[in-house]
Amino acid sequence: MKGEIVNENAAEITNVSDITDVTKVNTDVSKFTAISVLKSEEDRQKAIELANKFVLTETSISNFGASVQVQVSDLTKPILEKVKARDLNPGRATMSDFVKNLQNIDFNVPLKNPGLLAKVIKALDPWIAWLRSLESVEKMLDSMEAKLRDTSNKMLERITWFMHLKDKLNQAVPGLYMYGAACEKIVEREAGNLDQMETKLNSSELPDPQFKFLVEEQRTSLTRLRTRVLDLHEAAMTAILMIPIMNQSIRSAEIINDSVMKSIRQTMPKIRLTLASLIGQRDIQDAAKASDAIEDADIAITRKLGESLGQTNEAVQKTLDKRIEKVESLRALVNDIKAQMQKAIEIDNKLSEQYDATLIAYGEINESIKNTSSTI
Repeated sequence: MKGEIVNENAAEITNVSDITDVTKVNTDVSKFTAISVLKSEEDRQKAIELANKFVLTETSISNFGASVQVQVSDLTKPILEKVKARDLNPGRATMSDFVKNLQNIDFNVPLKNPGLLAKVIKALDPWIAWLRSLESVEKMLDSMEAKLRDTSNKMLERITWFMHLKDKLNQAVPGLYMYGAACEKIVEREAGNLDQMETKLNSSELPDPQFKFLVEEQRTSLTRLRTRVLDLHEAAMTAILMIPIMNQSIRSAEIINDSVMKSIRQTMPKIRLTLASLIGQRDIQDAAKASDAIEDADIAITRKLGESLGQTNEAVQKTLDKRIEKVESLRALVNDIKAQMQKAIEIDNKLSEQYDATLIAYGEINESIKNTSSTI
């Protein structure tokens, strides 16, 4: 913009070659505009209408488009409450407690009292104790299944909320870009007004101090408007980047919920079938002479059951950790993109400075050529 590059910038240029490399930056990249993103002519017209209605005041700049930004901000307020990891704790704790309790149950009590006919009455008490142990296991299974279903319900609520947030972000993006496009139009208009004011100021032999103050005020307003454009662009792009993050969160929650449902539909029935098998084996063991060999097999099955439960719990934890890592990597991506956006802005500003400075240098060279020609 004219008037914003002062002579001190031009003085830093010793020759034309000083700006050659700078002017090559981003020559193949077109400048982003919000109006180019608007899909329909109707949206573009709305942006123009917003720009036409805009009246430049000290407060109007900071408030322009703020209502849409507030809507996006309000969407983020419950996010920490919705995604808290402790929602999954009941399922993990229940599985861990079940394994510990199962390890403490002595399924071998009746075998410690050889079941000879003469000792059948004496052997009865251990069998009753064993059956009661099985009853307590069934109660633990019922409790664990109830808590796993509660965990699944929480995951489904989380999935629903992520979908809701994604839809709301999708709805907010067009509004942000519409205000961004309108603000771009306002920048164009106010930049033209500033050019006219600077031309009038520079052509006056005795500039009016009050008018000079108005020019400075217009220049400040234009800088704020440009900043507002960038803020609206950043808000829209942030919302856009959050949408794939929401998709990833939905997928992660669905994976975890599938694992929880697998425990309910597959692991729990397997445990019950294993216990039923143990009961049947007790009848065989009581009549068989090879009770020691059968007991070894039963202990192995019980240990495998505990190992399976532990591995399932570790798999769920690993899946959770992967989801967190993915979210963090996407968050890092957002920060990188922001940094590159800022770098692009700095490059554009530098290019703008070099553009005006080069034109000044060309003017000096042209004057030198005229002076040289007139002396020949």
